[in-house]
Amino acid sequence: MLYPRTASVRFDRLTAMLVVTLLVLAAGGCKSDNGTTALSDSAIANATYAVEPAPGGTAKLVDGVFTAPSPTGGATGGVTVRLADPRASGDLNGDKAPDAAVVLTAQTGGSGTFYNLHAVLNEGGAANPLAPVFLGDRVMLKEIVIKDGRITVDMVVAGPSDPACCPATPSTHVYTLENGALKLASKTP
Repeated sequence: MLYPRTASVRFDRLTAMLVVTLLVLAAGGCKSDNGTTALSDSAIANATYAVEPAPGGTAKLVDGVFTAPSPTGGATGGVTVRLADPRASGDLNGDKAPDAAVVLTAQTGGSGTFYNLHAVLNEGGAANPLAPVFLGDRVMLKEIVIKDGRITVDMVVAGPSDPACCPATPSTHVYTLENGALKLASKTP
């Protein structure tokens, strides 16, 4: 049986923890290990990205998703853009702030699913997505890593003898950030 005083102490501790958490968030969010403001999952999932098939060429994600009707009013189903997994975190531009590498998929009503890699720079905790690079149609992402300012994407792609529906060829792409844009540094195979 709980005594009223014990329940009151537990409630007071819980209330204090909640107040401290809210104060930390109100004061600018969480800090990374090096003292910079971390780039939150929410900032990434609610940013505006350059996406070619989207109306106007941009997609403002809401909780990682953007949808728009077909611009021609046809039966193609419009455009759906989604934030895909996996994602990576690390410094891309040398400012010691943790940036991100994310992949967005775009579907336009046909059989294709188009994968684009975006570098997302951390500007004081705000997400600043850069122009994407196209990874392929219907690829299978395995891993994305940021290390030493480079983004490495391991995936399975449709090789020369693979049907488009069924990629079976492992591929690794390495990108660097040069003059504010992603550049392919190496690709295997």
